Amino acid sequence: MKKMLATAIVATFLGLGAAYSATVPFVIDFGTTPAGFTVSGATVNNGNCPFGTAPCSLVNDNSTLTVTNLTSLFTIASATFRFQGDASGNGVLFEALRLGSVVGTALFKIGASSGFGDGSLSVGSVPITKKVDYEVMFNGDFAGIDTFRITSDNEDKKAANLRVDTFKGTVAAV
Repeated sequence: MKKMLATAIVATFLGLGAAYSATVPFVIDFGTTPAGFTVSGATVNNGNCPFGTAPCSLVNDNSTLTVTNLTSLFTIASATFRFQGDASGNGVLFEALRLGSVVGTALFKIGASSGFGDGSLSVGSVPITKKVDYEVMFNGDFAGIDTFRITSDNEDKKAANLRVDTFKGTVAAV
């Protein structure tokens, strides 16, 4: 029995090794940036941070925060954010890019039950409101990417006074 179990574990491990490379977890929290990553467009803020954790980043007035890794592909598993303002239509657009092309999107707007078209969100069907801390879990469209973008969105108007706390994911081991 032990031999069969050991064989099954080795076969499973070897099977995964053929399809996936080893990954290392990372967190971008605006206090530190993991090796290999570049964060641009971030405005570090120490007040009003989601989940009571500082620092965080401000993404407002149709601005964009961009996370890139030029050495390895990565996966974004989750992000935490909060809308401080409550104007109807204020929103945040999360985008996953590979080689300059958008391969995944998730859009959240105040007052809407929005996000992925396939409904694979942790927020589910709960209408988005202001001053609530959200953690969204991203689907497979956010795997194997080289760029992650967060853009405040309000149909070309001043946008949502959005605070972003963290992104979590994995990066391919070098």
